[in-house]
Amino acid sequence: MSDRIQIMQPMPVVRFTVSAGYVILDHASGLDYAILKMVEYGQKVNPELKISELLALFSFADDMAPMMLKELEDLKARGLISCPLDRIRKDSSASKFTLTESGESMCEKGYTVGENGRLEEKMLFFPARVRRFEKDDGFEAVRELPAENQIDSQEITQFVLGNRDYFHLDPAAEIVSRIRSSEEKKAVYKQPLVLDYDENEAVFSVTPATGVDVAKIRELGIAAEDILGNLPESCFDIPDSVPVEAVWQDSVPDIRCGHVLPKNLKLSGGLTVADTSAVIISSGPTAVLPEGYGFHMADIQNARRGRRYWFVRQQVSLDGFESGKTVNMILRQKMNEDEVSRLLDEVYGRNGPEVDAWIDEMRKAEPR
Repeated sequence: MSDRIQIMQPMPVVRFTVSAGYVILDHASGLDYAILKMVEYGQKVNPELKISELLALFSFADDMAPMMLKELEDLKARGLISCPLDRIRKDSSASKFTLTESGESMCEKGYTVGENGRLEEKMLFFPARVRRFEKDDGFEAVRELPAENQIDSQEITQFVLGNRDYFHLDPAAEIVSRIRSSEEKKAVYKQPLVLDYDENEAVFSVTPATGVDVAKIRELGIAAEDILGNLPESCFDIPDSVPVEAVWQDSVPDIRCGHVLPKNLKLSGGLTVADTSAVIISSGPTAVLPEGYGFHMADIQNARRGRRYWFVRQQVSLDGFESGKTVNMILRQKMNEDEVSRLLDEVYGRNGPEVDAWIDEMRKAEPR
């Protein structure tokens, strides 16, 4: 990859409200369950047993009694057992304890139903993003569209259940109604896309860094031309700082070469040899390209190094999409020492003293 460019691509977004009812479940710990079963046993089998005797029957060691008494006090405070005593002791009779309705439910099912609640959140749905749902915290779209039923009930259900912390749902909350979406409104927003450009293949690709899914973009009917059409025009213009004006050619040579975006054109500051029907050079030592050469311009850095260029209208593609977009493109190839030497021989003596002096200086500088 040789270039990275950010664009702003119009894409759809859907505003909606997600809602569901839930209850908070109070689940019994292992110790909760054991104590409740102990109280239930004392009620049904022998109400005259003391707490210390019940603990022994349930294989609790005597030195665990203080912890068990504290647990009984806690269950009383939580409304799971009823006891008229101000203080529970080891010799308190089992007849003093009864399970409340919640306690019976906890004893039978392992949990009891607490408070009811309701989840209701303003949301956004981004069809092209990897993370497709977000909370709507005042998101601004650029254009409103007619409402459509876009929210898949199974997908939003999975998102809510898989992201409980995101919705600040208590870990003990149990969803007890269907998770619903409502009040859908569709709009268009500007999605940042980062495009990488491969000079070897003249191919752009959408980077995953911006959190978009290329397959989902295609599903929306967005084509390569739509995305590439949002590239800045300056990408395909030669910079003002480069003294080159091109007449872009429709004929594209079938060669292996680099495909340079015009905005990235740089010259060495040496001798420029140009086909004046395709390229005009406005400064520096320049020469006219002799007949018989197929390229449009050569940038000769010294007597051994140079590059040749073609200025063409060529189609570039977008990875993962069909078709592409025809743009101004510069093809570039390296020239070997023999090619550079031959070209310098052919322009020498034909383009004025400035060019000849430059060639002489370069050749004198070459080691013998």
